[in-house]
Amino acid sequence: MGLVGCRSDKTAYPCCEYDFVAMSPVPNRNLAVKVNSDTYLEVFSVPEELNSLTVEQLYPFLDMKFVGGSELIYSTLQGKIDSAGPDSIRADFSLSRLIDASSMAQKAQESKEKGEFLDCSFWILSATNAIATSIISRGRIQFHPSHILDSLRGQMKIHGDIWNANALYQSLGLSEANNSSLLRRTRGLDELFLATLELQEGPPEVVSTRLKLLKAKVAWMKSSHMAAQAYCYLGFEVVSVLEMTYAKYCQHEGIPPHQTRILSEVERAERPYRIASSVLNKVGLIHEETMIKERLDGVFKSLELIQSSTFNSLGTSINP
Repeated sequence: MGLVGCRSDKTAYPCCEYDFVAMSPVPNRNLAVKVNSDTYLEVFSVPEELNSLTVEQLYPFLDMKFVGGSELIYSTLQGKIDSAGPDSIRADFSLSRLIDASSMAQKAQESKEKGEFLDCSFWILSATNAIATSIISRGRIQFHPSHILDSLRGQMKIHGDIWNANALYQSLGLSEANNSSLLRRTRGLDELFLATLELQEGPPEVVSTRLKLLKAKVAWMKSSHMAAQAYCYLGFEVVSVLEMTYAKYCQHEGIPPHQTRILSEVERAERPYRIASSVLNKVGLIHEETMIKERLDGVFKSLELIQSSTFNSLGTSINP
């Protein structure tokens, strides 16, 4: 078993959980546990067959600290990391997220042209999250969802504002990040978890613990005057839940994912895949055309700047 996440690279906030990874014959079986009033553990399982892991999939293990179990499995995993090269792993992961962001931005543009503004809003938020992940992971700062803004600022202290932070923050909707909007998005995520309870990984008590952890983090950030950080973190979690819901809906229906429509589909699906528009409105997805245009412009501006900068200037390399 290994310690991963922000506790392993010593960037954790007091509210952050301890993330452990364990080898298991059943991958993706996750567990969330509350130890006491302010300490949480999460355990994530990965395949015992390490050869199935791609270079990109090695990224979360870069700062892993061995804490117990099979040293052979740990040394084998560390050997794969050393063989691939940590810098190459970061570069591959970063490039993959940048490609994802470009695809999502195009989907947002297509949705906008069709007048499907809710779908467009989803793709804008997804693309912006992917851009942020790409920027953070291309350097030696490890990506953690609850540390997105701090990590972006850290990259900009090292490399300067070569990605135009204002454009990225605009796309994330941070100008609206205040205590009122934070409370609304938190309540919306509550309802989103409830609506998708049957689809969530693990039994209800594990899902409940995971949500309590999320809300404990948000409460700590709010009390620490980090409303924008909390708002950004919740946005990342919103996208994760919506992606999971749509993927399981497509699997259940036996259909391929639509090119652009995602929320339009789950809005009219049957339970447990249906998510009401009232819930989607609360989690910060926008309908207003002018605001959508501004945020989408920010996404394309950020992508243009990232694509014009070279990975070599950041001390990394790209494997073709």
